[in-house]
Amino acid sequence: MDISVMRQVPEAIYLSTQDTKYYRAILRYMYEQHRIFNNDVLPVEIYTYLQQFPEFGDYTIEKLDGDLSVLVGNKNLILNQDNTDAATLEDLIKNRKTYSLTEYTIEFEKTLIFWKKAQSNSRRLPRQKFNGTLVQCAYTSKWIFCFGGFGY
Repeated sequence: MDISVMRQVPEAIYLSTQDTKYYRAILRYMYEQHRIFNNDVLPVEIYTYLQQFPEFGDYTIEKLDGDLSVLVGNKNLILNQDNTDAATLEDLIKNRKTYSLTEYTIEFEKTLIFWKKAQSNSRRLPRQKFNGTLVQCAYTSKWIFCFGGFGY
């Protein structure tokens, strides 16, 4: 057995932490933006989106900055510099960072969406059992852990 299969996968940590509800919401919003070709997202865009939901009523921009830093550290997001012109120094400081998803996170989000669809379809179709096997997804030259597949 290859010893690397026993290592922790930092890109998947966001799925099972104390702050998972925040991380999942941030990354799902980022994924939806990625799907419409908006790959560089400002923190204020994420914050504005999250404030629409009652669960995020007490969520602050400082908490968002901390969560974004954690997601960058876990290799879910890439921090980019926004070099556009700003009207004021405050705007420059506030908007100089943009974030984009890593390829791993894009694949995780695709898989989670697939699972959700498969779960809702299982009510209408004959029940499929998760066979617990791991599959390898090769979208780059690297092999990644891709959760598993569905058996018949």
